[in-house]
Amino acid sequence: MVTNLSVGKICGSVFLFFALTGSAFSQDPATGLSVYQSKCQRCHGADARGNREISVALDIEFRYLGSAETQALTDLEIRQLIVRGKGKMQRVESMTAPNVRDVIAYLRTLGG
Repeated sequence: MVTNLSVGKICGSVFLFFALTGSAFSQDPATGLSVYQSKCQRCHGADARGNREISVALDIEFRYLGSAETQALTDLEIRQLIVRGKGKMQRVESMTAPNVRDVIAYLRTLGG
């Protein structure tokens, strides 16, 4: 039987968990920009519209990362593109989970 006391303990535990680990799940667009510049900019360009030389070399068209099509992707879909790669995009090496979340937060600032 669930009592008010046990519900209170559960809610308190959940609150404490998020209070203590909130920074582990936070997303920082400013840090994301810095990570983007070091890990993504070479191919995707400073303006997130793609590096023309890479585009020609790989015979691809880059999609603007602030486009409606890109912004419609879920965070999970973007994460998978970063960590697994797709097509001619290779996976991004040595990015921590917080780095990936921060890059996604930065990419979200491009839409709109």
